[in-house]
Amino acid sequence: MESEQNTLLDMPHRRYNWCYAKVYALVISLGSFQFGYLLTIGDWFRKEKKKGDIRESLDSYNTLLDMLVQIGALVGCFFVAIFAERIGRRSFLIIANVIMLSSFVLAIFDGEGILACRVISGIAVGIFAITVPLFLKEVAPCEKMGALGVVHQLLITSGNVISFIVSKPIKNLCKAGIVPFIPPAIVGIIQIMLLCFFFTFESPKYLAIKEDYSACERAITSMYPDVSERSKELFELKLSKEDDQYKFVKWKDLFVSKMY
Repeated sequence: MESEQNTLLDMPHRRYNWCYAKVYALVISLGSFQFGYLLTIGDWFRKEKKKGDIRESLDSYNTLLDMLVQIGALVGCFFVAIFAERIGRRSFLIIANVIMLSSFVLAIFDGEGILACRVISGIAVGIFAITVPLFLKEVAPCEKMGALGVVHQLLITSGNVISFIVSKPIKNLCKAGIVPFIPPAIVGIIQIMLLCFFFTFESPKYLAIKEDYSACERAITSMYPDVSERSKELFELKLSKEDDQYKFVKWKDLFVSKMY
């Protein structure tokens, strides 16, 4: 066993399927586009002052629009903390897109429908904000982690910019509440289809944590073309699982124990 360890660890630098990695990172980071777009699109629903409006109530409504998506995002982050290890990263991205698409239907209804839409889409924002970088970190090799990680930030800013560009012109032409959600809806449907039919594996690290090594090896096959390279990657995942055994703590321990 020890000789096998030394043989695998002494192998030369592994070749990584860089083309596959870039496409996979882009597919995962489509959730980051949703994150950036949904945070910025609140300007579409802001009410402008008209004759007879009370300034204080108008400001309160506009502030509420921004606050609700942040509250939803907080709830979404808690969902990730509770269910990410049970459901998986890929499955969680699909669920986040379904939540986001369902929230857009509420945008058809003015008033309370818009407010409910902001809360529910905020939940999707929270899930995207945590799951996307986590997923990217687990599929990228150490030497490519920086290059692939920047895709997450790039797609967030792209969502911000596109939301800002399209919201004002469309608002002047159309008053339908669901119109500004068409771009993220299209992106969400594309991501769901790609994750369901083309990129069908969870991250190798997640599969190793679940001790599903057969699925883990199949996931690694797409990333490492050489058999020996795959063997080393699988071995390192098993080794890291033994080193990174999770120690579960209670919430109160974070405030009571000196360790934290």
